[in-house]
Order: sequence, then C-alpha cells, then structure tokens
Amino acid sequence: MAFAAACFSAGFYDLASSFLYASANIETGMIWQRWQFILLCGMGAAFLWFVSEFTGRKSRRLDRLLMGYLAIQALILTIDRSELTLTAEASIKKFIFLGAFPIAYHEVTPGILCVVQGLVGLFSCGYILYSLVVFSKKGNKLEARPIITGIAILTLAVLSDIFVGWGFYNCIYVIELSFLVVIICMGCSLNEMHLRTQIELQNTTEGLRKLEAAVKAAAESIVVTDPKGVIEYVNPAFEEMTGYTSSEVIGKNSGVVKSGKHDEEMYKDLWASISAGRVWRGHFTNRKKDGSLFQEDAVISPIRNGDGDIVNFVAVKRDITQEALLENQLRQSQKMEALGQLASGVAHDFTNMLAVIMGHTQLLKSKVSSSEDCIAHIDAISESTNRLSSLTGDLLAFAHQKPVSLRLTDLNRVVKGMKAMLDRTIENGVELQIKASGDKLVTELDPDHIEQAIMYLVVNAIDVMPGGGVLTIETSKINLTTKEAVQCQEGMREEDVVSGDFAVVSITDTGCGMPEKVRARVFEPFFTTKGKGRTTGLGLSTAYGIISQHNGSMTVYSAPGHGTTFRIYLPLAEQCEIVDQAPDLDKSKLEGNEILIAEDDYIVRNVLVHVLQNMGFSVLEAEDGFQAIRLFEENKDRIALLITDVMMPEKGGCQLVADLRKIKPDLRVIFASGYPESHLRQTGIIADGETIINKPLSKQAVVGAIEEAMKK
Repeated sequence: MAFAAACFSAGFYDLASSFLYASANIETGMIWQRWQFILLCGMGAAFLWFVSEFTGRKSRRLDRLLMGYLAIQALILTIDRSELTLTAEASIKKFIFLGAFPIAYHEVTPGILCVVQGLVGLFSCGYILYSLVVFSKKGNKLEARPIITGIAILTLAVLSDIFVGWGFYNCIYVIELSFLVVIICMGCSLNEMHLRTQIELQNTTEGLRKLEAAVKAAAESIVVTDPKGVIEYVNPAFEEMTGYTSSEVIGKNSGVVKSGKHDEEMYKDLWASISAGRVWRGHFTNRKKDGSLFQEDAVISPIRNGDGDIVNFVAVKRDITQEALLENQLRQSQKMEALGQLASGVAHDFTNMLAVIMGHTQLLKSKVSSSEDCIAHIDAISESTNRLSSLTGDLLAFAHQKPVSLRLTDLNRVVKGMKAMLDRTIENGVELQIKASGDKLVTELDPDHIEQAIMYLVVNAIDVMPGGGVLTIETSKINLTTKEAVQCQEGMREEDVVSGDFAVVSITDTGCGMPEKVRARVFEPFFTTKGKGRTTGLGLSTAYGIISQHNGSMTVYSAPGHGTTFRIYLPLAEQCEIVDQAPDLDKSKLEGNEILIAEDDYIVRNVLVHVLQNMGFSVLEAEDGFQAIRLFEENKDRIALLITDVMMPEKGGCQLVADLRKIKPDLRVIFASGYPESHLRQTGIIADGETIINKPLSKQAVVGAIEEAMKK
C-alpha cells in the first residue's frame, strides 16, 4: 500500500513539475510549485510508512510524529496564501535540457514553513537510512540493500535541491529522477522480500503439512481453543473419543464435554494455571455425545505469539477409561494377594503352636485321668484347639496353600451329591432347589474342596434369609472368548485371561442383598456384617481361595432388596470341550438395524457392543436409564431392540422398559442380569414371556436371546 501511494504521489509530482517548467507567468508557476510541496508531503509519508512496514519496526512513535507533521503541512499548503509557505518573490530559472532543449520557468522563493519542510524531509531521509541499515544488520542485506541505495540517492537529491533553492548554484533539479530511482529500488526490495517469503512459506507449508498429518494420526485427542476456551480445532482422535464431529464443536466452548462430575474449584484452578502461562496436568471424567462417561488424562498448555501474549490453548488428552477400570481391579486383586500372604504366614505359625498345644494337652490328659474336673477342662482346651486348627485351614485355603488333589470329575455329580447334606443343614423355612445342567461338566477339581466352597456359600445364603426364602443352586456350561471372559476374571489383562468352555455353579438366595460398599469387600478375610461372635468372616474368603486354586474365578451379583447370586467358573477339561458356534442371525426380522444398550457396568457394556458390532448391528450405548430414555427419544424410529441390565442405579431396567413401552408399545426387549433366570421369574422381578440373558455375556447367548426376542 505504501509502495502504491509513493508511485501515485511521484507520478503527480512529475506532472506538477512538467506544468511548472511550462508556466508562462509567476501566478501559474506558484500554483504548480505549491502542488509540488503538497505531493512531497504525501511521498514523505508514504516512504515512512513503507520503511516501517518493511522493517517490521515495533516502536513507531517517531514515524507517527513525522507523518502527522507532513499531514498538517499539506493542509497548510492547501489553504495558506500568505508568505509563510510561498513568498511573492520570484526568479526566472533557465537551463538547457539534455543540452538541446532550452527551458525557462518562474520559481517562487519558499517561505519559512517550506524551508522547515525541506529540513524535515532531509531528517526523514536520514532516519529512514538508519532504520534500513539496522534492518540489514539483522540478516536482511539482500532485501534492504536496494532501498538503502535509493534513499541515499534521494537524500543527495534533497540536499542538491535545497542548495539550488538557496542560490548556492544554478542547475536542473534532480529530485524528480531520484524519486524514480527510489520507486525502482522499492520495487526491487519488495521483490527480494517476496522471493524470500515464498521460500519460507513453502518450507513452512511443508512443515505444517507434516505437523497436520502427525496431529491427525495421533492417538491422543488434541483440542485447540482461543484464550476464552472457544474450540478452534479438534483432531480425528477427539471425534472418535467423544462422538462429536469437528463441525459440531468448533465455535463452541470446551465445556461441551463436561460431565458435571468435577466441582468448580478444579476448573478455577485449571484456568488460573493456564492463564498465568503454566502447563496444567490433570484427570477428567467427561461425557461423550451419546451421554456415556469416559476418563481421560489431559495436559493443557498455553500458546504464545511473537510478543509473548497467550493467543491459544492446546489440550492433549488420552482416554484411560479401560486403564482406570483395570487399575482398580488390579488394586483389588493385589489387596487380596497381600491379605493371602499375611494369612499364610499367620496360619503356618499358628499351626505349629497349635500342634504343641494339642500334643501337651494329650500328655496332660493321660496324667490326670483320675480327675473328672481336670479332664473336662482339658477336653474344653482340645475342642477349642481343634476349632482353631479348622480356622487355620481356612486361612491356608484363602492363601491358596491348602493342598488339593485334582482329578477329572463331573461337576453335576458333585452338586447333586451334596443335596442330602444340604437338606440337613438348611433350616428356618428355606427351600432348596438344585437344577443340574443337561451337559456333562467334566473338569479338574478336588471334590472335597469344591463341596467346602459351595457349603460356605450356602451357609452365607442361609444366614441372610432368617425368615425363610428360596436357595437355588444351578449348574450350566458357557463358552467365553477372551474378550468376553474379562467380565468374570477381574483385575487381569486381556492377554492373561483364560477363555474357552467353563462349568458354572450359581448359588442364588432371596435375601436382603448387599450394597456396593459391602459387595466390594465380600471376599476379604475377617470382613463380616453379621456382628461379633456370629462368624469369623473367613467363609467367603476361603471359598474364593479354593476356587482360585482350581484356576477358576468367582463373581457376585447383588442389590439391596433383590438377593444375591455367587457364580463359580471352572475351566472344562479339554476332552470335554465342545465349542458351540453361534448360529447366523436373520436380521431381516428386526424392523431396523440399531440396538440400544442400557448397562452401567463398563466392561459388560463394552463386551456387548463388541459382540453386536461384529454381528453388523449399529449400537447406541447408555450407562443408565435416564440416558437410555434420551437416546431412545432421539432415535426411536431406528431402534429395533433394547438390551438392558435389570439392576441399574436410580432407574432400573424394569422401570426403563415400562417408560419406553409407553412411547413404543411393541418394543422388543432383552433383560441382562447376573441373577439366574429362575430367580428373576420366581421373585417377580421379570414377568413371564420376557427374554432374559445371564451374565457374563457370550456371543452364542446373545444370538439366542435376540432370536427369542424376534419371535415375540
């Protein structure tokens, strides 16, 4: 813009000069000479502007002061007719142009203001030269050299014109030619700068392409916001992690993914840190577009411009939902292992001391056989010692150190063979139901130890039904892939999980159930809610240890007011394995290809999503009943089937189904639960005719449940 203004002013100055040289009288010459001074002000301002932009000068106070003076001077020249600018004195100037063309014109003597203008112009040239020399010393010689040359020539021309005007000598003015030289030099400098800029732009563009490719390929979510937190960019990992597309979030505040799980103090601390220019590191629980929660570690850093001002924030975030879940499970597993080591040490030392007590008791009894009172006391000691011996055996079982004798055994026979013993144990109006699977469940086990584990679970179930109830023991077979087996082998990495065919024993009671805090500690030794003196708190922990010795696992499903189900998983023997292939599913019978899942357990939900997506279904996920209702209302025309957990916080599966069937009465539903189907129907939790699938979920079971639901 400055270059164009300089060219425009130089052209008009040249035109004014031509008319001045051709003027026939003093009045005409004064008019064109006044225009020359006005246009000189314009060119001076244009040169100052050009050099300021060209050199990128930060402080421009002097530039503004000089340009302000030139603007005022141009205004005075326009309106003033006194001798402050041009006097009435004039002289005739004569010279021969190119030695052949005589030229004569009237030149008016400048007034004091025009003399000052000439001095200011000379000072401006010196100031411009100084700025350009400093600029060239910063590594910009190629760009600065042409314009330095042009301004130097212009400075000499201004000096020459001042001397001619003051009458030091008589010759042609050279300022017109110097303006042309400056314009050419300005063009050369701009061209050099343009070439350098093009090269830098090409290099920068290539670097940006690589950076963009790296950001797009990054597995971490990357979000760039302005200083107020408005999103300007998100990478594909963010879209995959949150479910939002870039067009949906760009221009919106970064709080679009807030879950409401954090207090305002955390966000205030975050903004205080990054606004002060510090890097913030922390953990978020955020919410996806579909409403489900996810965990992420975040690093938020400020981005500064060349002046050091914060212009953006960049957040790099990593989804750690699965890691956090496995970490919690691993922590629980490590706690149980540590307790096992402690129990083992205590049990071994205690056993040695008990052996000494029992031996000396027998010796003492033989010495005082004539005293009935002494024998009674010794018998009491012996009885207590025997009970303590049994207790140490339980501790060793929990610590996985009680010896077992494994052999191939049909689990059905073990469970059926316990009926007579259980009938003698069960009292208080508790009804026992044993339902053996039709499959042959041959597995490597120690029958005595497995009976002991089941007995502990049965005794626990009887204790929680003091007023009577139903105790159900069922056996079944299930095939789980590695992905699916994670559901019942907590705290293990997926690559360490045992998969294949399992024999399952389910022990279900209709007691009061357990809250989450109790359920999380149920296998800890000496933990009990039954009060002092009623139990040692080792029954369930001993059962846990016995099953672990058999390379098996245990799960517990319970909710207050809905009873409890313990499940034992034992790997089937290889010669007994029959891998059932899940049949192909005719999806055309469903009035859509979208399935809504309502499940609060992340691992179970993840397995179910994996199974359904591999079958070609589109899946919507909800972690509770309220979120499921929102998703259903938004997608009710596309949803063909609902799979819901029976027990969920706040709004359970039964209430959810009742609410959704008010919107769509013919909605097909599959209930998923850790409780056995017989328990759910017997207690009236699930009505007859509804489809039920038991956890842990396998592809075969899911296909069968969907086929059953499609028939209704």
